[in-house]
Amino acid sequence: MIHLNTLFRFLIGRPNTHSQWVATTPYLTLHIEKADERREVLAQTLKDALKNGDVAMSTDMWTDDYKKISYIAITCHYITDDYTLVGKTLTTAMFPVEDAKTGKNIRREIVRLLVNKFGLDPSSLSRIVWVTDEGSNIIKALEPYRRLSCLDHLINTVLRHSLHADALPDNAPDIGETLSAAKGLVRYLKHSGLAAQLSKTVLQMGETRFSTVYLTLKSVQDIFPELWEKLETRGELERIQNIAPDLLSFLVTFLEPFYNAQRELEGDKYTTINLVCLWTEKLKKHCEPSPTDSPQQAFVRQRHAEFILQKKSW
Repeated sequence: MIHLNTLFRFLIGRPNTHSQWVATTPYLTLHIEKADERREVLAQTLKDALKNGDVAMSTDMWTDDYKKISYIAITCHYITDDYTLVGKTLTTAMFPVEDAKTGKNIRREIVRLLVNKFGLDPSSLSRIVWVTDEGSNIIKALEPYRRLSCLDHLINTVLRHSLHADALPDNAPDIGETLSAAKGLVRYLKHSGLAAQLSKTVLQMGETRFSTVYLTLKSVQDIFPELWEKLETRGELERIQNIAPDLLSFLVTFLEPFYNAQRELEGDKYTTINLVCLWTEKLKKHCEPSPTDSPQQAFVRQRHAEFILQKKSW
C-alpha cells in the first residue's frame, strides 16, 4: 500500500524532486508501468473498434478556478463483442498555456493526444463520430470530422437563454422575481445554517448547469409551509414573500420534463441517440400554449419553444 504522505508528495510535486520521486520509488514506478500497460490494451481495443467504425468520442475543455489552467479531456464510447456499451476516459491533459484556444490549436492537441499517446493511425480519425457541446471553437476544431451536437448541452442552452434574468423582468416580471427570490432564499438558508434545521435538504442553483434550477425550485416547493413558518418565527418573512406559490408550482411542473430529458440523455450504460427525436418532440409539444396559462406563463412556454426551434441540428 502506498504511504499517503509519499503519495501526496508525489502528486503535488516539489521543485527539482518530482522526477526523482518517480525514479527512486519502486511502487510508484510499478503503478506507472501498470498504467502504461492498460493504456496499450485500451489503444488496441480502440484500433480494433475503429476498423469497423464503431467508436464515438466526446471532448470538452474547462479552466480551473485556482490557477486558471485550461484542460482538455477526451472520452471514448464503443460496443464490445457481447453488445456492452463501454465508456472510457482516454485522457485529461493540460492545454498548452502558450496556445490560444482556437479551433486550429484544439484540433492539433486532439490529434496529438490520440496519435502520439494512443498510437492511433491519423487516417482512422475520420471514422470517429464526435459528440460535443456547441462551443464555436470545438465546432471549428472538429470541422474535418463527423460531429453531432449533444442534446443534453442543447437543452441546457435552451434553459439558460429562456430563463435569463435580462429577458424575464419586462415580459414575465413575477416569474423572474420568483426565480431570483428562490435562489436568494436557498443561499441564505445555506449561509445562515438554517438549512440544517429543515426536514428536507434545499438545493442550490448551479451557475452553469441549468437543470439545477428545477432541483432548487422543487426543494423549496417541497417544504414551502415549513420554510414560511420558520422564517415567520425569525421575523424574516421578506425572504420568502416574493416567491409566489402558484408561479413556483408552474415552474416546477414546466421544468420537470427538461430535467427528466437531461437525466435520461446523460446515461452512459445504454445508447441515447435513439432518444434524441423522442425527447425533442416531447419537449416541443410540452411548450405548446395552454389555455389555462397566464400571460407570463405563456411567455415562458413560447420563449422555450422559440429556442428549441432555433436548434436546427436537433
